[in-house]
Amino acid sequence: RSVACGEAHVLAVAEDGALYAWGSNAQGQLGLGPSHFFDFRDERRPTPVVPFCGGDLRVAVAACGATHSAVVDERGATWTWG
Repeated sequence: RSVACGEAHVLAVAEDGALYAWGSNAQGQLGLGPSHFFDFRDERRPTPVVPFCGGDLRVAVAACGATHSAVVDERGATWTWG
């Protein structure tokens, strides 16, 4: 559906509203949760962002800043991280 680019990371919204992220996670901007937050290695492949993959939440639009990310879900709620 759409792609958003930050300084060194990317968010992609699939047709079904699922969200994928890859690139730098230095500030938690990939939204991969606490197990990845202090893991500063790059994610080289599109990685599902929970709860936006396989759950009830679907992304309508995504945006990236230099080291942060934001999405609006299909219910109108705003989510930010990084």
